This record gives sequence, C-alpha cells and structure tokens, in this order.
Amino acid sequence: MVNPLFRHGPITFPVTKEVTPFRLVKLTDKGIEHAGASDTPIGVVTEPGKPRPGTYTGTVSPGPAASVAVHVGGGVVVPIETTEQNLKMGQSVAVAADGKVSATGTVKIGTVVRTTGGTGSINTVGVLLNLPVA
Repeated sequence: MVNPLFRHGPITFPVTKEVTPFRLVKLTDKGIEHAGASDTPIGVVTEPGKPRPGTYTGTVSPGPAASVAVHVGGGVVVPIETTEQNLKMGQSVAVAADGKVSATGTVKIGTVVRTTGGTGSINTVGVLLNLPVA
C-alpha cells in the first residue's frame, strides 16, 4: 500500500534532457525535460539541470545538477520564460515550444499575476499555476 504524501513546495526529479531555468517541464518515465507546445507539464524549474551519465563517485562536480526541484501547482507563483513581450496581469497563458509560455496555445497552465519583465534577452512573467491533469 502507498501512503499519501502531503507536500508544500517543489518536488525533486532526475533530469533526462538538459533544462534551463524558468521553463515548463514534463515528466517521463525516466525524469523531466522541457515541455513541448502540446505536452501536459508537471511544473516549472528555476535552476539549470543536466543529466550526468555514470555512477556517483563521492565527489562534487561543477555544473548543473542531475536532479532539480520542480515547482508544481497549488498556489505557486513562479517566473516562466515567455515567447511574447506584452503579456498582461489576468491573462491566461498556455504551453509554448521549448517549455515557454504564450497567450496562445491549447494547453492552458495558469494566469499571469506578475509582469516581471526579465533580464537581458530573457522575458519572464509570474504565473499562478493551475496545471492540467495528464
């Protein structure tokens, strides 16, 4: 029998393909990777991650982690990279290519509650997650 697990905050998953911060991810049978425009995302990553082949040697190696925290729905507001520059608060957003969000799309994932702008060439918005069920 499996006992229920009540958790607040992110859940850690192994990385199957390299992930970058502020992107939606999907869960496969091996771990997480960026969600595509037609995928049902499980959450958002805020740290970089990269799969690492081999076995654990007891030493710490530099670079992205092989497992990262995934922020899931339920009152979570997270920054997500967007394909557009003019999203407004209250606007619904959907999954876009490469784990980003846009105003158009078929898989709606939440509502913009912060227009955070971004840094450099990365444009992000704060999204209140309301993730769909696969």
